[in-house]
Amino acid sequence: MFGFLGLSNLLIVAIVSIVVGAITWSRLWGRNAIGRVTWTDAWLKAGIVTVAAVMLVAYLPARVLQTGTVANMSRTVQDLIGTSVWAGGLLAVLIGLHHLRRSQRV
Repeated sequence: MFGFLGLSNLLIVAIVSIVVGAITWSRLWGRNAIGRVTWTDAWLKAGIVTVAAVMLVAYLPARVLQTGTVANMSRTVQDLIGTSVWAGGLLAVLIGLHHLRRSQRV
């Protein structure tokens, strides 16, 4: 499914993400006064949340299921592992959103 993303491409994406994150750190993680969020800040934060959700809920479970160890297991165990990783990613996204909202960052 995600075979086109090789290790070198992931490394490039990680480096670009770190650079962009370092540049926009204060805008992304600064506390917001209620009703005083600029459109730029809102789009940046929405983009980060969306990418994180896709990576944790879609990409990570797919990569885990493609590993040699999991691929050699029975279909039931693969389903259990895939569902567990998916649920863990979804839980991480929901807890992260809850924490960010309570601390007035989104």
